[in-house]
Amino acid sequence: AAGPVALVVFGGGITTVAAVNLAASALMVAGNLVLALRFQPALLRPRFDRAMFRKLGAYGGGLTVAGLAIVPLTTAERLFLACNHSTTAVAYLAVAGNLATIVQVFPEQLTAPLLPGLARLEAAGRLDELRDLYRKGLSGLFLLVTPAAVLLGLVAQPFLSRWAGPQYGVHSTAPCLVIVAGVWFDCLAWMPVSYLLSAGRTRLIAGIRGAEIIPYLAAAWVLTARFGVMGAAFVWSAGCALDSVLLFGAARRVASLPCLPLSGRRVYSLAGPVLLGVAALLLARFTSGLTVRLGGAACLALAYGVTVWYLILTDRERRGIMTLAGNTLGGPPVGRHVKVRAL
Repeated sequence: AAGPVALVVFGGGITTVAAVNLAASALMVAGNLVLALRFQPALLRPRFDRAMFRKLGAYGGGLTVAGLAIVPLTTAERLFLACNHSTTAVAYLAVAGNLATIVQVFPEQLTAPLLPGLARLEAAGRLDELRDLYRKGLSGLFLLVTPAAVLLGLVAQPFLSRWAGPQYGVHSTAPCLVIVAGVWFDCLAWMPVSYLLSAGRTRLIAGIRGAEIIPYLAAAWVLTARFGVMGAAFVWSAGCALDSVLLFGAARRVASLPCLPLSGRRVYSLAGPVLLGVAALLLARFTSGLTVRLGGAACLALAYGVTVWYLILTDRERRGIMTLAGNTLGGPPVGRHVKVRAL
């Protein structure tokens, strides 16, 4: 929000925006340092522990390699698209990707609180409880991400036309829909990644990501050269799908964790998103304006939420959500007599 204000006051274009971002990052680092020293005063008197350093190196080394591998796996298609076509094609792809990846906010918020719980259960050897928490986290993620992806696809074309211009509505809509499919796979993969992190299997993640680089680069070059923006979108989504399959397979091999993201009420949890998708397709077929589609998306989201609440969630899950909501909002605990376990 500070970027546009600084542009109005100082001008300077991209240099001003970069300076604002640098200042914001510096303030964030300073704030984190102040909080860290407040809660952990021992940080002012650091000590070097070789055993701890080796453990951190083994854990962080895998994360570092995996992080480095992500760079070509998320940028190569844009580089090759510019080489094989033009920067205009890259702009169409970038706008499509910026809209599609909004859905990734859900796994970021849902899996972060689960990671400490998974780590504690893994360390204590309570594998049955770990699998139960993992399964519920995965099914909850599926029930959130799937409708978000469907409804985003519904409003993509009119939104892109209004937001970026008619040319982007024409050239970015189809790539956006393809990328949304890849984002769906990527979002679900946050659960096996969270487990592998909690179990200290960072080298396994690094191995998977490293093995994907050469095939991805080859496919990105061929598909962007032949199909342009659509080829780039397809190779990105296919990479996400492959990565998701490999990560789920790794989690299943290590701890026999489930791969299907369905809840205990499998028929309802599968039928809900399918019916939502059919309704969204019909709405897209007979409407075109952004206002109408946004209104339709809101109605579909409400209907889907009611369906999930009454037909998919169990009584214990509903009580758990109400208790969590009551505690979060600061009101009196709901269902105090119920022993709430991890949803």
